[in-house]
Amino acid sequence: MSSLIVVERYTSILFEVAEEKGLTDIIKEDLKKIYEAFKKSKDLKLFFELRSIPANEKKELLLRILRGLEVNEYTENFFKVYLENTRFNYEIPHLSYVTFNNLYKESVGIKQGIMYLPKVLSEYEEKLLTKNIGEKLGFKLELEFKVDSTLIDGSYLEIDGIVYEDNLKMRLANLKNWMKV
Repeated sequence: MSSLIVVERYTSILFEVAEEKGLTDIIKEDLKKIYEAFKKSKDLKLFFELRSIPANEKKELLLRILRGLEVNEYTENFFKVYLENTRFNYEIPHLSYVTFNNLYKESVGIKQGIMYLPKVLSEYEEKLLTKNIGEKLGFKLELEFKVDSTLIDGSYLEIDGIVYEDNLKMRLANLKNWMKV
């Protein structure tokens, strides 16, 4: 079974427990701290990827890291399950954080999307555009902005598989169809 499938299953159970216990914000922050600690250290990546290092040494180091970060007992137990089932690898902290964060956003009604534009926007413009689009569509929205140099004018927005397109190419196609009538 792939790491992603295992992470999704384990993390969805952790999320259910976190919701039940009212700990979603705390556990989300714990997972973020762990992910950031692993992201910062190339030595950790090497340590956990080397097959020559015994599993018990990896387990001890991970537990020391978790205790050093002072994570919630549910978060610590979550990683212990990976260790006990010898499923822990360097990618687990990142995948767990992303999966948990997505479950959290879904639970509070935040939708995520990607907006392609022909140029880079300022942070203020991105926030304002995100707010306005969210209000028009009737839900909380988080957008990732990407530059698409093939767009001459306008934008291309994708949210939950639905594409909202407004660009010069589309407008010209609409004009062409209108003129045929």
